[in-house]
This record gives sequence, structure tokens and C-alpha cells, in this order.
Amino acid sequence: LSSTYDQMTAIYAFLGDAANALECHNLYVENVNKQSNYELQSALQEQETRYNTKQKEIVISNQRMWLVVLSFILILCVACIYLVNKYRVLTRRRNRELKILNDDKDKFFSIISHDLKNPTIEQRNALQLLVDQGCEMDKETLAHLHRELLRSANIQVDLLYNLLNWARLETGKMQYNPCNL
Repeated sequence: LSSTYDQMTAIYAFLGDAANALECHNLYVENVNKQSNYELQSALQEQETRYNTKQKEIVISNQRMWLVVLSFILILCVACIYLVNKYRVLTRRRNRELKILNDDKDKFFSIISHDLKNPTIEQRNALQLLVDQGCEMDKETLAHLHRELLRSANIQVDLLYNLLNWARLETGKMQYNPCNL
């Protein structure tokens, strides 16, 4: 249409009809302006659409980022809760095991002290008797007391060796090799 008005302007100008040439020229200019405005509005609308699309993409991207961050935080919280609960369970189990081991240790020391006490008291009593009445005793009684002291000392030595062997077994310094008898 613009091209037609431009050509008509040229024809009327050639024919010398200035009024029609001016009118066609004005229509040409108006049509070019309309087309230019239309192209400008289309370009502007296209840019606005791109801008709005980009803004929406940014919002969606930010929402995704926050979703990832919140998911990560949630996973960390769940992992921490799991580890804390696991630690509590392990701590309770270890405390029970330690209590059992402590009770066993107390029983063991009670038995050991009892087993060491009897031969030691026998030795002390025999030595006290020797100190108090050793000069008045005959050789046979002295020999008997010496044998009892030796027997009591041997019992203590055997008990100490057994305790040392048990300690080596418990610490892994000695191998346990059971056999049938």
C-alpha cells in the first residue's frame, strides 16, 4: 500500500495535479508511519514477552535452587538425627556392656582377694606361732610348721601364676589352645 501511494504521488506530480499528489503523499507518509508504529509495537511486544519469559525463568530457577537447598538441608537434618540416635543406641549398649564388665571385675577381685587372704593368714599365723613359741617347740613341730608355710606359699605362687596366665590370655599375649583330656 505504501508503495502504491508513493507511485501515485509520482504520477500525479508528473501530471501536474499537485492537490492529488499532496494527498497521496500524505497517505503514503501516514501509511509508512502506521507500518513503522506497527513494527515498533511488534518489536516492543516481542521484547516485553522475552523479558517476561526471562523473568519467569529466573523465578523458576530461583525456586529450583531453593528447593535443592532446602532438600539438602532436610537430608542433612535427617542424617544428623539418624547419627545421633545411632550414637545413643551405641552409647547405651556400651554402657550396659561396661556395667557387666565392671560387675564381673568386682566379682573377680572379690574372689581373688578371698583366695589370697586364706594362705596369707595361714602364713602369718604360722610365723606368729614361730615368733612366740619357736624356742619352746620340738624339731618335729617346727618341721611341720615349716612344711605348712611352704605349702601355703606354694598355693599362693600357683594362684599368682594362674592369675598371670589369665591376664596374658585376656590381653592376647598368650594363645589359648584347648585340648581334650
